Amino acid sequence: GAGRGEGQRRRDDDSSPLLPFVVKTHYPERRGPFPYPARSCVLLIRNPYDAIDSYWNLCATNTHTRTLCESVYLQYQDKFEQLARGEIDTWLNFHRWWMDKAEEEGLRMLVMRYEDLIMDTEGTMLEVMKFLLTDAGGCPEGALDKDGFWRRRIRHALGLPQDWINGDSSSGSPNGGSSNVSAGHGVGGTCTSRLGSYRPRHHQSGTSKLVSVGKSLRKVRYSDETLRYMHERAERMAEERWKERRGGAGKAEAASLLEDEDRDEYNPLKQFGYNIDSQNFPENFAQGKCPQIFWRSTCKRDMNGTHSKASKTGESAAAVVKVNAPRVEIRPPYDPHGRAMTNWRKGETEDDTRPFPTLER
Repeated sequence: GAGRGEGQRRRDDDSSPLLPFVVKTHYPERRGPFPYPARSCVLLIRNPYDAIDSYWNLCATNTHTRTLCESVYLQYQDKFEQLARGEIDTWLNFHRWWMDKAEEEGLRMLVMRYEDLIMDTEGTMLEVMKFLLTDAGGCPEGALDKDGFWRRRIRHALGLPQDWINGDSSSGSPNGGSSNVSAGHGVGGTCTSRLGSYRPRHHQSGTSKLVSVGKSLRKVRYSDETLRYMHERAERMAEERWKERRGGAGKAEAASLLEDEDRDEYNPLKQFGYNIDSQNFPENFAQGKCPQIFWRSTCKRDMNGTHSKASKTGESAAAVVKVNAPRVEIRPPYDPHGRAMTNWRKGETEDDTRPFPTLER
């Protein structure tokens, strides 16, 4: 709200540092209009099965709030399967590009999974604030939110009770829990009913939070052959990157280090906990069992989920990445599953005058 309530800080208050500008970008999947330098990154990841299914709905409905009816999936099953096989490469290359910036060039980065936001919205957002405040030079380790200001702001946005902050734990817990499931509150500080068009579907019925994790697999959107293809593409990337790192090591000590690395650490599906076969996705995201995100040993972990490359002196080497740089775009300009999807949709719907049948989220 606009009011200045108890514990709120003005931007000129020395005890509340200015936060850095945060700019949403799809780069390098596609370039935005204006280049700008970035010294840190919050990388938001979602499992490719649900992400690609969501992208298909965006392309076919031109909205973020409606879902295609089953009849459309049946009618255009071949088109959907073709899109899925093309988009898995885009998904893999996008995450590999940003991970390389952190692991090789020293870009400071926080990896945040969509699934973590679903399972523990409050706790995950607190990690984001810790990352941003540290980036602003105002959050020494262990000193986040001494007066509860940012936790109050997050809980207010999520519609969670504030009582526990003042010493009353009856309606919540310091760990972010809330027992009011019927109001859309989930165990682990999850209340997403006020997030507008970006709220997950599970909030309406109060069912398990896992409903929004791997839902495309439960609906059997993909054939077994396409799922196998996705896993094979990820394995091929891991193999190629592993060989590249081994052959490209310039120093004997680096080569020795890379000899011992497991090539699975170059596989984004396994790195983020999304492999169906070996990691049992999506059941591995059940409460209390969220898989860890692992990084290669060439990186230094300096806080929860935050990584930067370690220099020879043991200190983190900060990097600056130019976002929207010319001639850097991982999606080919004539990709039939990129911008061309707009023309496909209009061609199938008489220029959007007869849209595909949909359901509201």
